[in-house]
Amino acid sequence: MSATSAADDGLVAELVARAQAGGVELTGEGGLLQQLTRRVLESALEGELTDHLGHEPGERAEGGREDYRNGHRPKRLRPGKWCTGST
Repeated sequence: MSATSAADDGLVAELVARAQAGGVELTGEGGLLQQLTRRVLESALEGELTDHLGHEPGERAEGGREDYRNGHRPKRLRPGKWCTGST
């Protein structure tokens, strides 16, 4: 087992232990798996947007363009459509 795998296994074990100690279910609505999936997807999409636009959130674009990233709002993906807010 490589050092990276061991560190990853340790991190997973710590997350599971913290969830169980805090009374968080591992699966299901609001569970650890759902929370991790959401955060990983959000982080990946944010990184792709940064790469595509060429600048970090809150920074103005280079080259005289006036556009800039000024935040985001919550979204939830549902099969077949995008929704904003809690609906």
